[in-house]
Amino acid sequence: MYNIITSQKPLKCIIWILVFFLLGQILGTVVFLITKSLLFIPDNSYAFYALMTSIVSIFTFWGCAWAFSRVCMKGGMKSFSFGEKGDAGKYMKLVFFMMLLAIPISIYLGELNKLIPFPDFMSGVKQWLDGLEENSMAIISSLVDRSNFGLMLINLVIIAVIPAVGEELVFRGIIQRMIYNKNRSIHKAIWLTAVIFSVMHFEFSGLLSRVFLGAILGYIYYWTGSLWMSIWAHFINNGTLVVLAYLSAAGYIDVNVIENDIPMAKLSGYMMMAVVLIVPAIRSLYSKRKQFDTPVVEEAEVNEVDAN
Repeated sequence: MYNIITSQKPLKCIIWILVFFLLGQILGTVVFLITKSLLFIPDNSYAFYALMTSIVSIFTFWGCAWAFSRVCMKGGMKSFSFGEKGDAGKYMKLVFFMMLLAIPISIYLGELNKLIPFPDFMSGVKQWLDGLEENSMAIISSLVDRSNFGLMLINLVIIAVIPAVGEELVFRGIIQRMIYNKNRSIHKAIWLTAVIFSVMHFEFSGLLSRVFLGAILGYIYYWTGSLWMSIWAHFINNGTLVVLAYLSAAGYIDVNVIENDIPMAKLSGYMMMAVVLIVPAIRSLYSKRKQFDTPVVEEAEVNEVDAN
């Protein structure tokens, strides 16, 4: 049975999520600035971007999930559906294979996204989003464009582990379950959460690819009944790009994964091969879920927060 959150006041829950998200951003920024000053970290250095990315991400997503579970969910963090012991062995290899196949599809969708024209009357919004995206890409490039193996391992923690845990707790662990509880349609819950997940990254050029990624993560969570599996899938997606960036910087491969210099014709071929292979992988995961379909956790409930 799919573990959901039940709530009498979903609007109040949404407000709490937004409040905790914004508070996490603010507190994370303050803690980063204090830490930076205490450690005398120079601006625009690797340590500067690594510390900023880690601290802000932890406070924003981990903090939001923790605070929401404490205020609005009975049982606190135990209310999240992490699955039963032994579940990981059933799914880890298959999820790993699925996510490797999903990457070329996601990159292809990103290239298609660039062909979508932005409305002229929203040119100001487009400039703002482009500025955010350029800043984000500059930070990621400063982190991953390194040929040092030790820094690559650190980048796996910063770019793969921390976001995977925090974002899955918030988007799949809270938002997807809340939406499902409201309309009782798992497909609507997964795809609407995927859209929210994509929009919250504030990158128009990656809108389609992140919707696709969010949907894959949503179905993995639903079919396996384990939040650990969507975290694992998210880690594989981000971690693969970190490893490829390291291999590129070290000269082992001749591909720039940050700027994606793969010709569209070749990328289309990779995408079609991935689609052909990912379909049976999805069917296999679905069949495993049906085969091992047992209640994973008791249904969680959202506490009504007293307005007074």
